[in-house]
Amino acid sequence: MGLLSWTPRDLKPVKLTVRVNDHMSGSILTLTIQMCSCMNGGACDYSTVTQVSLKGTFQIVGCLCPEGFSGPKCSDYLDYCKGQPCFPGVNCTNVLSPQLFQCDRCPTETVANGKEGHKCFLNDKCLPPFPFPCHKLAECIDTGDNYTCQCYPGFTGDGKDCTDVNECNDKFICTSAKYECINTYGSFQCSCRYHSVDRPETCGELGNPPGWNVFICTLQWKNVNKSFALTNSNSDLFMKYDKEYTTKLNSALVFGFQNKFYNLSLKSFPNGGPSTEYR
Repeated sequence: MGLLSWTPRDLKPVKLTVRVNDHMSGSILTLTIQMCSCMNGGACDYSTVTQVSLKGTFQIVGCLCPEGFSGPKCSDYLDYCKGQPCFPGVNCTNVLSPQLFQCDRCPTETVANGKEGHKCFLNDKCLPPFPFPCHKLAECIDTGDNYTCQCYPGFTGDGKDCTDVNECNDKFICTSAKYECINTYGSFQCSCRYHSVDRPETCGELGNPPGWNVFICTLQWKNVNKSFALTNSNSDLFMKYDKEYTTKLNSALVFGFQNKFYNLSLKSFPNGGPSTEYR
C-alpha cells in the first residue's frame, strides 16, 4: 500500500498511468483526471465537464460563478449595461456587487425616482413621481419651478378645494323664461316648461311665451310721508324715492320672477303719497 501525489503545472492534457507489480502479477491503471481553474472566487463544479481530452481521461470541470462574472472560468465580467438599464441618453457603467451597474445623473430638466439615472421623469410638479398637488376636480398647471391649481369649469375654489357652482343662481342663465334651470354636478340644464302636444321635442316657436301681462301695484311705504312734491314726477324728491324704493321692491320681486323677463317702474304717488303706484 502506498500514496501517490502529483501536482499539475498547467491545464495541458496529461495521461496518468500507474503500473503495479508484485512477485505473482502486475496491473496497469489509467486514472481519470479532473482539473479545475476557476477565477474571481468561482467554485469548482465537478458535476459538469466543459472539456474532455485523451479519450475522456483528462477532464476540465465547470465553475459556479459569483454574481457579476461569467464564462467557463468566471473570468468574464457580466455586461449589465448591455440591456440598456439606464434612461435613454444616460451613460451606464458596469460595477461590482451589489449595484452591478451604475447610471450617470438624469438629464437637465428631469429628476430621478429611486436609483439615479435609472428612471428619469420630467421635473413637472403636476406629473409622477410627484404626488398630485391639486384637488381631484382641478387642473394642475406647471409653471417651471412651481405649479398652480385651477378648478374645472363648473366648479369654484382655490384649486386645492373645489365645490360645485350653482349656475341657476344666475336668473339669465337660460335663454328665456320658457326654460327652467336645473343645476347638475359641474354644469346645469335648461328644461322646457312649455312642451307642445303636437311637437314635444320643441319648446315653442317664440323667444318667450306669447302675450304680456301688465299689473298695477299700489302699496304704501312706512317711511314715505305725504308731500306735494311727490305729485311732480320731475321733482328731486320724486326721483329720489323712485330710485330708493323701486330698488327695494325689485329686490323683493326678483325671487318670484326667476328666469322670467319683467319690467318695474314707478308710476305715481297718488295725491302726493304715502301710497305708491307701480307698473
